[in-house]
Amino acid sequence: MSLNGDALSFPAAITQEDCARLSGPGLKAFRHITSAWGLSTNDQVKLLGQPSKSTYYRWLRKQRSRGRLVIPYDVLMRISVVLSIHKSLVELFPVKEEALTWLRGKHFAQDFGGRAPLNVLLEDGGTGLEVVCRYLNAWRFG
Repeated sequence: MSLNGDALSFPAAITQEDCARLSGPGLKAFRHITSAWGLSTNDQVKLLGQPSKSTYYRWLRKQRSRGRLVIPYDVLMRISVVLSIHKSLVELFPVKEEALTWLRGKHFAQDFGGRAPLNVLLEDGGTGLEVVCRYLNAWRFG
């Protein structure tokens, strides 16, 4: 997966059935993580690439009722990046409050330019997801 600006590019091998299999669990995990981060519905929608709120609520209803849910490829990839960011935060900060402090605090590394990583995620679209994920992975893996 690569993030090119706001456009996400994906391998062609992922099928519609793969999307259907991953959509429900992925959305549930996304909602749990972003709620723990204190994000509003508007911010959750931003992280997903700005689907309409009615679409987002329809996805949530289908996920909760365990109905057939097929979230678009690009949205699933954004969810995947959020899951990766969460995993990195959990590994780097065993205390949840420390992870939230890092996520919300201003950072002066070149990638953040004095902004909080959460602001980078919300303001910079796909590029922001890539920047924060790459930064945390570099920190985790050296």
